[in-house]
Amino acid sequence: MVPKPDALADLVALFEREAIFERAKAVEGCIDVMMLQKPDQVIVLGFWDDEAGYQRWLDHPERGNGNDEINALLAEPISTELVGGVFNVALTTTSSGVGAP
Repeated sequence: MVPKPDALADLVALFEREAIFERAKAVEGCIDVMMLQKPDQVIVLGFWDDEAGYQRWLDHPERGNGNDEINALLAEPISTELVGGVFNVALTTTSSGVGAP
């Protein structure tokens, strides 16, 4: 996501206020969710047990709550259909094998 100029702090605050990560974390199969940021870009990463867990989040009725407010802070809008894609872990330093095949 690309926030509008000077909107990054508001975007982070919105994710916190709407408890977006907490809602995702409550979905069966969610291991963790994080936001990476630089001044002109935000990337949200979700870690799931498997693709079925991620699909449960995509299908969740609360996914997309707050999108209008999020879009007001972005240079280009997102939608509930936006799916960044699924990546499988090929190599990790964790002993848990998070997401590993």
